[in-house]
Amino acid sequence: MKKVVWLILVLIVGVLIGYSISNSKYKIQTHSRENLINEIIIFGGEAKAWYRTPAIEGGGGNADVLPIDAVTLITAFIDPKAEFGVIETEYGFYTLTLEGWVLSIDGRAKSKNVIQSSGVINLNDGEEAGVTILPVQEIHK
Repeated sequence: MKKVVWLILVLIVGVLIGYSISNSKYKIQTHSRENLINEIIIFGGEAKAWYRTPAIEGGGGNADVLPIDAVTLITAFIDPKAEFGVIETEYGFYTLTLEGWVLSIDGRAKSKNVIQSSGVINLNDGEEAGVTILPVQEIHK
């Protein structure tokens, strides 16, 4: 009888441990996804702020034509330590590319299950800093 009770207790503890591990993985993935999206939105707003900032202060000056090195300038405006078009934070890696007036920010979370997302912003679309977030992708290793 004692063996049966011990076996049942071991099974219950095992199930609880398995559930809590599974639940924490889900929370980590959700947290990574939310951080990735939030940083893309922040970077998009800062890129828009760069465009509106006078050129004499290091911004785009609401110019009719963007400079050839606009990605480098935007990257430095967002994070002075960052290299050409690539920003690293504690949550992920972000690559900035510019095609015409549209800035794309591609993010990749620092987690075991790679979570990727992208955002696009039109730098000269008026006063709103609207960043369009593209669907989040999860790549399981």
